[in-house]
Amino acid sequence: MRMRTRVTRILFSSAAATSAAVLIGAGAVHAADTAATITVTNPAAGGSYTAVTSHSSFLDLTTGISLTCTSGGGQNYGSQATGALPSQSGVALPATFAAGVGSLLFNTAGGCTSLLGSVTSIATDTPYEIVIQNYPGVKSDGVTPANGDGYIHIKNVNVSMPACSFTVSGDAPVYYDNATQSLNVTPDIAPEYGTSTTGDVTLPDGPLTISNVSGCLGEVQNGDIGAYYATADAENPFGNDTPYVLDSALQITSP
Repeated sequence: MRMRTRVTRILFSSAAATSAAVLIGAGAVHAADTAATITVTNPAAGGSYTAVTSHSSFLDLTTGISLTCTSGGGQNYGSQATGALPSQSGVALPATFAAGVGSLLFNTAGGCTSLLGSVTSIATDTPYEIVIQNYPGVKSDGVTPANGDGYIHIKNVNVSMPACSFTVSGDAPVYYDNATQSLNVTPDIAPEYGTSTTGDVTLPDGPLTISNVSGCLGEVQNGDIGAYYATADAENPFGNDTPYVLDSALQITSP
């Protein structure tokens, strides 16, 4: 019970309250500036990339239980994504990159942990689409524009812990930052999560949702809504999560 209360208090005091207060005056102004097309520039062959985050977190918003993945044990990532975002110009929004995430790996050397013990996560049914819906996008502070925002369509990620397993599926809201070549994952840019009254990103398949629960001592249940954080924004409820940094100098601009 302490875990539920603590994590829920952190989430909704540092993320929800801040986002709601700031976004009320920002969303309408930003929406009017959205471009109709984007240009993607990626110097890597075939538009390929590898992206690494040293610390990311998944939070069950319904019960408050959290999972974290950090680098260590000989692995230099908490989680790692590979995929393809090839160069192209004049792409109408929303822009869908079918092989946006070709693989998603998690630290298997003891880097993923939870209240219930060590965690193993396996992404299945890849590739996952990356959809850019808006240019410019918003960051989760609701004020500073991002260089495009949208979502990753997660088909299935299987999560296993001692005496507990479940599946996560849905759309994970993201935005891209040209300056840092980073893909930030945060639910605070999607109003479907209830953390803000405005926000660019809409989720056709709904927010991340938990299913196929086995065990878990009631700490995780079917139908729970989840939030994935891999971002450096101030609204990050855990404080030490980091975005996925790309090895490619990918840029998203508008003609």
